[in-house]
Amino acid sequence: MKKIIALLKRDFISTTRDAMLLYVVMAPIIIGLGVRLFLSAIGSSSTNLIITQADAPVLQEALAPYARLQIVADETALEQRVLAIDNAAGIINDGQGGYAVVLQGNEPAETALLPEMVLRYALGEHLVNAEITQLAGTTVPYRDWVGAFIALTVPFIASIAMALFIIEDKETGMLYTLSVSPLGKGTYILTRGLFVMGYSLVMVYVALLVLGITGAPVLPVLAMTAACSLAAILFGFVIGSLSASQVAGLANMKFGFLVILAPAILSLVLPSAYHAALYWVPFFWAFEGFREILVQGGSWATFWPSLLWTIVSSMAFIAILAPWLKKRLVVS
Repeated sequence: MKKIIALLKRDFISTTRDAMLLYVVMAPIIIGLGVRLFLSAIGSSSTNLIITQADAPVLQEALAPYARLQIVADETALEQRVLAIDNAAGIINDGQGGYAVVLQGNEPAETALLPEMVLRYALGEHLVNAEITQLAGTTVPYRDWVGAFIALTVPFIASIAMALFIIEDKETGMLYTLSVSPLGKGTYILTRGLFVMGYSLVMVYVALLVLGITGAPVLPVLAMTAACSLAAILFGFVIGSLSASQVAGLANMKFGFLVILAPAILSLVLPSAYHAALYWVPFFWAFEGFREILVQGGSWATFWPSLLWTIVSSMAFIAILAPWLKKRLVVS
């Protein structure tokens, strides 16, 4: 334990000296503050939803809690209203038992996206052309969706700091020094893993509080964060082992972070029938777990499969890559 504390203390001193490391460590708070500045504008979008009198008996009651509605006489009047200068999206019956969104084509991104999200949530995804996960609550929870993404990234921000520590140890010859010291490979790996795990468990809640999410259940969030940290630890060791310098490490991290976020984004874009193609990726299951907790408000009974498969898939990757990492880390 004294060896672990001594190594962590050295890492802390390195963090306070290096501006880049300090920025990486504080990144979750900075991201949370930055995102919070824009959430109010996103949540109060001025988009108007236009419906016809024929559809009003069904749509008015369902959509009124979520958006401003305007009722027009028929589809011709709806099209004319959509062509007006302001941001307006029309909703019409598609003739197949569902509804479609009518746009002019030059609207801002949120005007094209938000009506469809509201339709899916209020009416059910089987009544619209595209598919999205059902949202919980009385309004579209933008803050909770962003919180799920931030919770996913916190462990990997910790792994970036860990990778930079490993690269610094390689550049300064510290790894060689450690190889002839009583520290040993197991203690070094354990120390690096404890840093990622401890940082993630603390900072994920700090980031959520900064974002304004105060009601997140403590134990489920911490359990999901700990499971996600397994894949993050592996990610940090891979980046640290591959990179000969901090410049190379930053380049590898940019590519690696795309790999981390891609499964989460694809899970929102792709229909659920195609999600099976992502089942082997730990990051997919980690995002599904955070989404279930923060967006859906799920309990242990609903999110434990994501927790279990995050752990199983992470351990599988660790078992596959462990022999390669042993050769790359110059610690006996």
